[in-house]
Amino acid sequence: MGGNRRAIVYDDDHRILNLLESFLSMKGYEVLCLSVPVVCPVFEDDEVQCLRESPCADIILTDYQMPGMNGMELMKRQSEKGCRIDIRNKALISGFAAALQTQVAEMGCAYFRKPFNLTELWKWISSCEERLPR
Repeated sequence: MGGNRRAIVYDDDHRILNLLESFLSMKGYEVLCLSVPVVCPVFEDDEVQCLRESPCADIILTDYQMPGMNGMELMKRQSEKGCRIDIRNKALISGFAAALQTQVAEMGCAYFRKPFNLTELWKWISSCEERLPR
């Protein structure tokens, strides 16, 4: 994917997927958008562990409520599979109450409540970039 920063966005709402893809692209990111929560876009076999030596993306944004599994389950399964993306560079987006925010914070991820503010989202992305290799 070249030298650009990379983002993976999971959301079954195509309007939000398109918004985040446009926003991140304008900020210089290569964006992979997925409307179905797969554990890893490269490996479809649930039994396979991540074999990559470096992360496949710099950040992940995921909706909470999706078909098949929710965003929390997705991030937990990615961790179990050996995902190389820093957990602090993953964020859950949800329209649900603040109770979910506590669970997300305990995992070490960021939380954005819908409707989210793009300025706040960009502040988080900028903090993620500080943790990435130059």
